[in-house]
Amino acid sequence: MGKILILDGQQRNVLSCVRSLAKKGHVVDVGAHTKNALCFSSRFTAEKWLYPDPAEHPEAFLEALQNKVRETRYDLVLPFIDSSTKIVVDAQDMLQQYVPLHVPRPESFHLAFDKAKTFQLARKLNLPAPETRYPKNLDDAVKLAGEIGYPVVIKPRKSSGSRGLKIVKNEQELVSAFPRIHAKYPEPILQEYIPLQDAVGFVALYDNDGKLKAYSQHKRLHEFPLSGGPSTLRITIDDKR
Repeated sequence: MGKILILDGQQRNVLSCVRSLAKKGHVVDVGAHTKNALCFSSRFTAEKWLYPDPAEHPEAFLEALQNKVRETRYDLVLPFIDSSTKIVVDAQDMLQQYVPLHVPRPESFHLAFDKAKTFQLARKLNLPAPETRYPKNLDDAVKLAGEIGYPVVIKPRKSSGSRGLKIVKNEQELVSAFPRIHAKYPEPILQEYIPLQDAVGFVALYDNDGKLKAYSQHKRLHEFPLSGGPSTLRITIDDKR
């Protein structure tokens, strides 16, 4: 069995990973940037490691991670959240001198991480996607929202969950919300609003040769916020579509 370092132990979804790998017989060390991280209380965590917040102090985090994997032999390091994953992806050539990583190449990661680039690619490939516009400023946003038609979703290019996401019902709400979001998440995109009905999530794992290794599907039962956002309750399904 292996010795694995899992990052972002303050996240609830990370706890499932820690439990699963430990039950398979692996030794699982967990890192986090908060002392009261959820996974630090798990009996499946072998060693706890506190490191600088990757979102607030990316250089200090990378230095700490480099020292950790250089001093301790791990068979795998797994990041989970945006900030730590981006750092690991961008520094993978250096880190892989000390530890194996299962992360995409930077060009692939940043294509998926930037929602504007993702939807531009979808359009180029004629894949069905919500109507999307890419404003540079508030004047652009007012004009382009009118083209889409209200309600409109303001969505950060680079974030996850519901952070920075706002559904606006008219121009007045857009004028109020867009500058605030733009100040924190530069050049957010605008999309048509599609009400939650039978929303299905599809998650797949492919190898570097493009071969499907595993997949899972789930139906969304609840989202946060209720008007639309990340799912908070789901059930696994098998949808032949």
